[in-house]
Amino acid sequence: MITFLNREEILRTTDMNRYARVRDILAAHHIEYKARAVTPGSTRSFGNNRMMPMGRTVRENRQEFAIFVRKDDAEQSSFLLNNANRL
Repeated sequence: MITFLNREEILRTTDMNRYARVRDILAAHHIEYKARAVTPGSTRSFGNNRMMPMGRTVRENRQEFAIFVRKDDAEQSSFLLNNANRL
């Protein structure tokens, strides 16, 4: 089981296709992962706003995706993802 204490983030992106490709690679190699999607401006995301002149804030409408694996699987996961990116 992946918990807050034993996980490592291996991906953070706004590209949904890359997010899906990484999930497929991990599943194909039987690596347990935890995925999370955050919409900027939601109550769970902090620091995703950009300040504009006159104190106005512009929020991006793009979702941000993150994938976590157990720390023990992080090295193998990174190796698989690096090799997949070369193809």
